[in-house]
Amino acid sequence: AGFKFTGLDRRLHVEGAGFYYDYKDKQLSNFIPDVVFGPLVATVNIPKSKVVGAELSATLVPVDGLTLSGGVTYIDSKIKRFLGYDVDGNVADLAGAKFNLAPDWSGSADALYEFPLSGEITGFVGSSITFRSKTSGVIGATSSDYSIKSYTLVDAQIGLKSDNGWRVQLWGKNIFDTYYWSNVNRISDTIVRVAGMPATYGVTVGHRF
Repeated sequence: AGFKFTGLDRRLHVEGAGFYYDYKDKQLSNFIPDVVFGPLVATVNIPKSKVVGAELSATLVPVDGLTLSGGVTYIDSKIKRFLGYDVDGNVADLAGAKFNLAPDWSGSADALYEFPLSGEITGFVGSSITFRSKTSGVIGATSSDYSIKSYTLVDAQIGLKSDNGWRVQLWGKNIFDTYYWSNVNRISDTIVRVAGMPATYGVTVGHRF
């Protein structure tokens, strides 16, 4: 269920929604036992689970050329019935646990300013921020070794575009070089953490036909 709102002479757009998912046999990453290698990472079926959440987004044009937008999402995931294996390969009742890799909160904010340079050329500069709250790489893990901490990333861009479709931009992703993990799991007897991309810069040239 959701809503849409437009105001301020169509300079403000707001959308919101609430949702509920009731899953049967949802597939998530967990463990299966192996007599040689111990618990192995595998995709398993969760008999019963649910997600309750809400999202809100807005776009505002306070002055000509400047666009501000952002959104936030909240989800409360819960396994209702699942007799599986924990990270050590022991049979465990994981009912009540949250989904892995499913942060409660996530959001983003963007700002873009466009300004004319000539009759056909427009300059633009912008930045975006993304946020993820903490989560876990493993279902039902009690050890902090499998926690994925919250993180915030900042991107930026500057460039030119023409009325005939050409566009060139200099961009930077994770410009503050934030160190973060996108996944944590156990492979055999080793805890493996997947680090996100560091600060990255580039130039993109394109044409829209």
